[in-house]
Amino acid sequence: MKEDITIVYWDRKYRDDFIRLNREWIEKFFHLELSDLKILGDPEGKIIRTGGEIFSLLVL
Repeated sequence: MKEDITIVYWDRKYRDDFIRLNREWIEKFFHLELSDLKILGDPEGKIIRTGGEIFSLLVL
């Protein structure tokens, strides 16, 4: 079965997945810190509005 992969720019509809996936890998390999919680609590304000970008990889 062939899967199509698409990379998309930030879309608020992926916000919950972004938070969940980042929490999972941080908790698995590191320790979740206050700075992480601040970013995950407001990814638009802490990343997007400050000139950063968030990409999502979609497997279709």
